[in-house]
Amino acid sequence: MGAVDQMRRMLFATVLALSVLVVGEAQVMGAAHVRGIAETTLAALAPEGYRPAKHIPWKAEPGGTDVRIAAFSDAAVSDADDETLPSKPVVLGLLVWDGKWTLRDTVLPHYNTGTSGEEWPNYFTDLDQVEVGTQKLILLRTTVFGGGSGSLQYFDFYDVDGNRLSLIKSFAHGRFESYYFALYEKDVYDAALACRRGERHGKSFVYTCYLQVTRFGFDGHSLIPTGTERLAERRGNRFLEDSYRFLSVKKALRNGEIFAHKEGAKPRL
Repeated sequence: MGAVDQMRRMLFATVLALSVLVVGEAQVMGAAHVRGIAETTLAALAPEGYRPAKHIPWKAEPGGTDVRIAAFSDAAVSDADDETLPSKPVVLGLLVWDGKWTLRDTVLPHYNTGTSGEEWPNYFTDLDQVEVGTQKLILLRTTVFGGGSGSLQYFDFYDVDGNRLSLIKSFAHGRFESYYFALYEKDVYDAALACRRGERHGKSFVYTCYLQVTRFGFDGHSLIPTGTERLAERRGNRFLEDSYRFLSVKKALRNGEIFAHKEGAKPRL
């Protein structure tokens, strides 16, 4: 190997090492911008009678205000307690850093909706920052449960508007229909079971059922329908609708059973 080639190799190795170092520093600086919060601080900010369930960072912008989203659940019931029912509704909170962490806004999802009975969610399920289209939204999953075999699951999308939590859209399903909701490849999908009675065969009627699956996109303000298709259409007796329990919309999407048309094709509305 000549002296010139050896020098070129040394220079290339030096440049490569410096590149790795710069990228590593950039990643550390980017990670450092997401300001953490101590569990003791979060617990102190929890509303009276509540404990933190989960918290996530929210859209940290360089030079901007640090924001976190937190969910709080009934402090009287621990995660390991399978017997005691939470008596308080789940709370969603907006935490803002202005020299110290403050709880700037709180909402009680579905607490005052005008529905009959206690249908507000008392169990926290999950909290995530998700992408819908090109934008990020908050997805809160909660459950209404009062004992027995029945339950109601909520899938609520929120955004932050100034210093307020803003509900974008809510979806709800019973325990047997919880998989009718799906977030897949940056689109939101939700389904409803449709059944109709047809002609009589002997002493019974023939029923036709299917899932009406709607796809939603985010336009910056609202989740709007962008297409709808039928899934698993079939005929049977009056118990046919029972076969649709726990049917998974996400699995059907992955298998190409619905919305499998090519990119740019006009959806069926």
